[in-house]
Amino acid sequence: MNFSNRPPNSGSTHMAYNAQDLVWADYGLRWKSLRKLCNLHMLGAKAIDDSARIRATETGHMGRAMCESSQKGQAAVVIPEMLTFAMANIIGQVILGRRVFAQKGAELDEFKDMVVELMTSAGLFNIGDFIPVMAWMDLQGIVQKMKRTINKWDVLIRKMVAEHMEMAREREGNPDFLDDLFTAGTDTSSSVIKWALAEMLLNLDILKRAQEEMDQVIGRNRRLQASDIPKLPYL
Repeated sequence: MNFSNRPPNSGSTHMAYNAQDLVWADYGLRWKSLRKLCNLHMLGAKAIDDSARIRATETGHMGRAMCESSQKGQAAVVIPEMLTFAMANIIGQVILGRRVFAQKGAELDEFKDMVVELMTSAGLFNIGDFIPVMAWMDLQGIVQKMKRTINKWDVLIRKMVAEHMEMAREREGNPDFLDDLFTAGTDTSSSVIKWALAEMLLNLDILKRAQEEMDQVIGRNRRLQASDIPKLPYL
């Protein structure tokens, strides 16, 4: 049973509320409850089917935004920014019942930077994790940085929750995940897609084969849908 738990470190202590989230919580009743909630409301087959329309809509928004950027003659389309925008709004609608960002701008940039900072800070090498007697000195300043980051994140989440509570009457009869419970989902999903696209662009034969498969299965008159994925083994 002891091997089921992750050893605590400064990241789990200061950025996961003393190891209380799904990633860091010790195996036990709390962890099982968190896993059950995520499986039921976010990761289960029914939850994924229920959110298919949301994913399709946000993918459409992202595709149109890319086309508009290209038509305006912009030098490049910033894929990570587009993906963060789409993923944040998908997760926002599943958890909060609304889009988190109406449009790209300073607020989205701040959110993206905060998510990246949270993920990178949690993985930094901290001397205090390996030599506990020196932890209180925070020689690298990592713990102080973690505290500043999580405080900014808490402000953002409290703002979202407050807005969510104010809109309770509008959601009557259509509860969302927060009515029953956003970092890892946004960063990991956008990172996987970003690196997959980068690898295909560096290996044009792979990109061509994936495009040919999509042309054969989907054609060019509609967008790819979640139901198409099982028919695209190469992609």
